[in-house]
Amino acid sequence: MIAITSIAPGHKNFENQLIAIESWKNAGYEVVSLNAPEEIESLQGFTGVKFVSTQRHNKKIFGKPYVIVSAIIDYLKEIKSKHSLIINSDIIISDVGNYTQRLKDLSEEGVIIMNRLDYEEDITKAKIYEEGFDGFFINEKHLDSFPQTLLCLGQCHWDYWLPYTASVNGVKIIRSKEPYIFHKKHNAQYSKDNWIRTATIFRAEIGMLKFQNVGQVTGMVYRHIKQHLV
Repeated sequence: MIAITSIAPGHKNFENQLIAIESWKNAGYEVVSLNAPEEIESLQGFTGVKFVSTQRHNKKIFGKPYVIVSAIIDYLKEIKSKHSLIINSDIIISDVGNYTQRLKDLSEEGVIIMNRLDYEEDITKAKIYEEGFDGFFINEKHLDSFPQTLLCLGQCHWDYWLPYTASVNGVKIIRSKEPYIFHKKHNAQYSKDNWIRTATIFRAEIGMLKFQNVGQVTGMVYRHIKQHLV
C-alpha cells in the first residue's frame, strides 16, 4: 500500500510536510515521492521516503518542476501497486479507527476521493474544505481509467480532473465520509495566471473547448463530481 506525492522543496508549509510524511508511515503506507532530479538532493531530510526521479514535469510552464499527474499514475501501473493513495504533500492523515484498512475494501467499488479538514493552529477545530480534493485512494484495477494529462500536483484543477475522468469513464467516485486527512492553512501557492493556465489545459483535455469561460467549465465539472458521488 503506497502513499505517493511530490514533496515540494519550496513549499510554504515545508515543516508540515515532514509531519505529514510521518503520519502516512504511521498509517501503514510506504511513501513514494516523484521529483525532478535537481530537487531530490535537497529533500534528503525526509527519511523513509522512496524518491523517484522524473523529467515529466511542467517547469517550462510554471517555472518550477511540478510533477505531472500522469507520471504518478504511470509509475503506479508500472510497479503494479494494488492500493495507492495519491495525496498532496502537506496533508496529515489521522487514522482513527483503522480507516486505512477499510479503504482497501471500499476501493474495490470505485475511486475514493477525500476532502481535507483545514485548521490554523488547533487541529481539533478543523473544518472541512468542500471546494477541492487532496487525497485519492485508488485500487489497481481502476488505474487504466485515466487518460494522459498535463495537469500537475502543486497547481490547480488536477483534483477535479482525476474524479471527473474516472466518472465519465464509468468508474464510481466514492466520497470518504471519515475525518481522515487534515491540512494546516497557508497562503495559496498558485497565482491567478496559473489558475487560468491550468483551467485552460483542463478545459481542452476534457473536451469542453466550446465553453469559452474557464470558470464556467470548472463550475460544471464540480457540479458533475458532486452529483455522481456515492
